[in-house]
Amino acid sequence: MLPHSIFLVPGLGVQGGKAEDLAVFFDENGLGAIISSSRGITYNYYFKNKKEEWRTISKEEMTKSISDSAIEAKNQINKVRFNTDSMTI
Repeated sequence: MLPHSIFLVPGLGVQGGKAEDLAVFFDENGLGAIISSSRGITYNYYFKNKKEEWRTISKEEMTKSISDSAIEAKNQINKVRFNTDSMTI
């Protein structure tokens, strides 16, 4: 429909979107979408520690949690973008 457009696709992660649902947004070259997962990455430390422990997390633990979550999201998206089961970029 719009072969030269890029779509902003929100909702991956916390909002319920799954990486495997993203395939329709990418063309054969893995292009066509910018995927958003802001809350799922930024507040990953909170979602993993729903009890009160999240209040005492150190800056280093928070930074690592955010970094790990961003890498995991990127790998899940790239797996779908490039239609492969073993890719980690």
